Amino acid sequence: SRRWKFAYSGRRADLSVQVGMAFSPDGEAWTEYASNPVITFPSSVTSATIGGGEDPYIVRASDGSAYRDGSGKLHLFAEEKFGTDTPNHRGINHFTSTDGITWIPDPTNPGVDPGTVGQWDGGDRTSPVVVHDGSQFVMLFEGRPADPATNYLGQVGVARSSDGSTWTVTSGQIIHNGADGTWD
Repeated sequence: SRRWKFAYSGRRADLSVQVGMAFSPDGEAWTEYASNPVITFPSSVTSATIGGGEDPYIVRASDGSAYRDGSGKLHLFAEEKFGTDTPNHRGINHFTSTDGITWIPDPTNPGVDPGTVGQWDGGDRTSPVVVHDGSQFVMLFEGRPADPATNYLGQVGVARSSDGSTWTVTSGQIIHNGADGTWD
């Protein structure tokens, strides 16, 4: 029988944001994994800052199912946050698992670092959504400039990877912010 997997982020009492898992036999009734969090990000957290990881995303195949590579591994990507940085994000980390519970960090983390300072994504790259199209990983991500006055101006970019570790941003921002006064 199929078991649904759901990765989510949650804030701990120390204000760090970590990744947990929940499971379901039908996609309706969910049970949190009793030993959450399954991924703990190191962080230097104070009461005024948040550190850790959020926006976890388990890679999907083109048909929407959870993607497993040739060795049976699931792949998960999550943004890494540092409370001391501006705009409080850094990049996107990669993890693999054979059971959906024990996640092994990629030694190259963060695999998707911010772009060049002064560019549209020079402050951070976050919020990954990843699919494996049958031959490569394709990631949509949010990029923001480093300038604190404009780092709320998130835009969407695309990156591609053959292995989930080494990424190439294949275009500039594909979705731009709207003009002042518009909904976006």
